[in-house]
Amino acid sequence: MAKPSLQLPVAPGLALGLLAVACAAAGAEPCAVDHCHDGDTCTLVCGRHTDTPRRVKVRLHCIDAPELSQAPWGRWSAEALRWYVPAGSVVDLEAVTTDRYGRIVGVLHARGVRVNVEMVRWGFAAVYERYCTDPVYHDARELAQGMRLGIWAVPGLHQRPWEARSRSGPDKHIIRRYN
Repeated sequence: MAKPSLQLPVAPGLALGLLAVACAAAGAEPCAVDHCHDGDTCTLVCGRHTDTPRRVKVRLHCIDAPELSQAPWGRWSAEALRWYVPAGSVVDLEAVTTDRYGRIVGVLHARGVRVNVEMVRWGFAAVYERYCTDPVYHDARELAQGMRLGIWAVPGLHQRPWEARSRSGPDKHIIRRYN
């Protein structure tokens, strides 16, 4: 008599996503969160259990969060990232590259998720299209846009932080209100 197969109550897409997160995190380095500057940059302490622990500044791969001066969006984004990765918590850092400022560009894994993707999924950051080809981020953005979450609730430059940074003048961070 054959044994019954185990059936998990998980959608196939979710199961594959969880498997991808687990595999990606397997090559990641555990680091302690020192602090998060804003919604897409944190300082971590890696190699804590070695003779040479090091502080690294990490720019989250594939995302761009509103600037802190883009009230209230920038503050909300920073608070969301600090909720996912509070100071003192341990995250897994999957380094992708280094940017022109010497920061590690990477993916943070915490609470069983890819934090970068969750920031987009809940509308706390935009996909940084110039540097991101991973369809998971684009799918997360479409979900947030469709539900009008976070930065997608009201149109404005907070949805395109890279444009806000390139503008100059006193109205650089003004958000247009739509009634």
